[in-house]
Amino acid sequence: MVSVIGGGHCLPPDQRVLTEDGYRPVSEVVPGDRLVTGQGRLCTLTQVQCFAVAEPLFHIATVAEHVVRLTGDHLVLAHHGGGVGGWVPARGLKPGDWVAVRGGGTLPRTPRVRPGSGPVATLLEEPALYLSMRWVAVATVDPAPYVGLVYDLSVAGDASFISEGFVLGARGGAESDRR
Repeated sequence: MVSVIGGGHCLPPDQRVLTEDGYRPVSEVVPGDRLVTGQGRLCTLTQVQCFAVAEPLFHIATVAEHVVRLTGDHLVLAHHGGGVGGWVPARGLKPGDWVAVRGGGTLPRTPRVRPGSGPVATLLEEPALYLSMRWVAVATVDPAPYVGLVYDLSVAGDASFISEGFVLGARGGAESDRR
């Protein structure tokens, strides 16, 4: 169920997130879907909230042509200002910072059988890291006025997900450790 209430760590409806079946618009994912995390594993989407906002969306582009649009409070895994890598709000990024991106791989299409699973093949809960992570320089950070709906995701596990390659923070898991 989607609720409409306020603001948060959000993406516009057409921003795509990486699910176990490939990229889908954030407005089309539902609790129970499995998303790819920043660690390259699968996690279960536990909640989707929808908010009406009138605030800038930050358009962040990397030198490798990854582009994401998100609210200023949304957390991005980044090396910011020459410091140690960590979670940085989108509004705090600037050209020259480095962001974590995942890509260069595809989801395994052949089920891997669990030892002792009998005749039924099941996917492992923690698949191997099939997408490589790398650090890419931010080329531009452009806030643009926006009035409309945005979506906030909560996940089980490491509290991150992938959108257009970017490793983004999600509610759930160890979010309190990132503050």
